[in-house]
Amino acid sequence: IVCEVKDDFYIECRETEILQVLVNLVNNAKDAVETSHTKEVRLLAREDGNGLEFLVEDSGPGLTDKMKLKLFQPFSSSKGAGKGTGLGLSISKQIIDTHHGKIYLSLDSGPTRFVVWLPQKQQGLAVAA
Repeated sequence: IVCEVKDDFYIECRETEILQVLVNLVNNAKDAVETSHTKEVRLLAREDGNGLEFLVEDSGPGLTDKMKLKLFQPFSSSKGAGKGTGLGLSISKQIIDTHHGKIYLSLDSGPTRFVVWLPQKQQGLAVAA
């Protein structure tokens, strides 16, 4: 797993929840590359406007159109039996929505790439000081 962070960033957030989202995305990426010849997972963080953008990408086989349609639906999983409940992306979306951010699959990149954008300042969200 390659992690690239260029500078120090600060955003207001519930840290454990955002960590849960990133762990979900990295675990999904790790599972996606299990059977690939090239096994690469990248986590990048960069400033983007008035917020922070995380990118999690992998060198796996990619997602089918059917899988793309159901990405954030509860209990939707492309993993085999015993490999998860299909709740990770659904819960991740709820967390990011609560933080007034965005989470989506980038359709304009070669590798499978999930993007999470979070605003720097939160309104109406109790965060630790």
